[in-house]
Amino acid sequence: MKKFTAKIEVPGKPAKYLTNCIIYKGKLVQVYKKGVGESHTEGGMFNGEGDTWEVYESYEDAYRTYFNQTLLKENGLTREEAVKLIEEDEKNAFKDERLFNSMFVLGKNPNGYEVINIDEEKEEKEKKEEKERFENFINKTEPIPFYSGIFGYKTVKLPREIWEIIKPFAEYHKGGEEDYEWADDMGYIEPEKHELKGWFYSLDAISELLDKNYPVTYEDKPVKKTNDIIEIIKKRKKEIENFYKAQKEFNKAKDLLLQKRNKLFSEGKYLTENEAEKIKKLPKIHYQNSVAEGQDIYGGGWWFHKDSSNLYIVKNNGHDGDNWSYNNYGTGGAGAIAVSVPLSGEIKEFLNECKEFESKTIKDFLN
Repeated sequence: MKKFTAKIEVPGKPAKYLTNCIIYKGKLVQVYKKGVGESHTEGGMFNGEGDTWEVYESYEDAYRTYFNQTLLKENGLTREEAVKLIEEDEKNAFKDERLFNSMFVLGKNPNGYEVINIDEEKEEKEKKEEKERFENFINKTEPIPFYSGIFGYKTVKLPREIWEIIKPFAEYHKGGEEDYEWADDMGYIEPEKHELKGWFYSLDAISELLDKNYPVTYEDKPVKKTNDIIEIIKKRKKEIENFYKAQKEFNKAKDLLLQKRNKLFSEGKYLTENEAEKIKKLPKIHYQNSVAEGQDIYGGGWWFHKDSSNLYIVKNNGHDGDNWSYNNYGTGGAGAIAVSVPLSGEIKEFLNECKEFESKTIKDFLN
C-alpha cells in the first residue's frame, strides 16, 4: 500500500500527524527502517566528541504502532503494560489480541477518535479543483494562463479538447542532457530539471486560442492579441532593469553609511575596560538596515551606545580568527571592541542618516 501522512484527531487535544503510514492487517502503523545483524558505531568527530550513531549490516521495514488509549483500558490493559509488551517485541501488537483491538483504524474510531489520510484528502481536493478549472476553461469563464519557459511558452494542464487545439504548436522536452546543453547555449545557468521538462508552445498556440475566443493571460496579464505579449515582455524587462538600478542605488547608499561608520571607528578613542563596562549600562542603539545590526551568534555584529557627550561604536570581535586580545567590551562570548567619538554636529547628522535609512527599501530608489 502507498505510504501516506495520517492525521489522528484526539478529542480535546491538538491533532497528531504521522508520516510514512500504511494500513497493515487493517490497522494504522508507521513504517520505519530497523537495523538487522551486527552493528558498529560511527560519528564522534572532533577528537571523539560529537554525535555518534549505530550502523547495521542491513535494514528492514518495521512497524511502529499507535493505540487508542481509551481502548487499552476497555481491553484490560494499562498504558504501562502496553508499553512493556511492545518493548519486549514490536510484533506483540499483532500477536496480543488486547493490543490488536486497541490499535487505530482508518476513519472513525471509538470514543471520538478519527484517523484521516490527509494525502488522500489533498489528492481528492486537487482533483475536484482541476475538474472545476477544466469546466471553466471549456466554458471560457476562466482565462488560460501562459508564462515564459526556456524553450517557449508554458501553461497549466488543460482539458483534452483544448490541448488538441494547441498540440500542433507544441514541443515536448524530456529534460535530459541534450536539453541541459541547449539551455546552456541559450545562456541559462544551471536550470532545474522541472524548468527543462514538459510541453513548450509557440506564439501560434496562443494565437489559435484567441482566434477561438478563449480568454488568455500571460504572466497574469490579460491578452487580446499576441502583440500584447511582446509589450508585456518589454514592460517587464524595463521593470527588472529599474529594479536592479534601484538595488544598486540602495546598496550604494548603504555602503556610504558603512564607510562613515568604519572611518569613525578607526579614528575613535579606544576605551579602557572600566570605561567600556560603564557604557554597557547605556541603551543599545541598533540600525539593523545598515550599520548596527546587533550582535550575532557567530561573534560578529555592530551596535552603538550614546550619552550627552559621545557616541560609542562597538564592533563584536568574537570570530575564531579575530585577535581577542584587542577586546575591551564584555559580551558573554569572546568580547568586542568599543571606541568613543565626540558627539559633534557631523556625528548627529550621521545618526539621522542612519535613522532615515532604517525605513527605506529598494522601492524607495525606483524612478
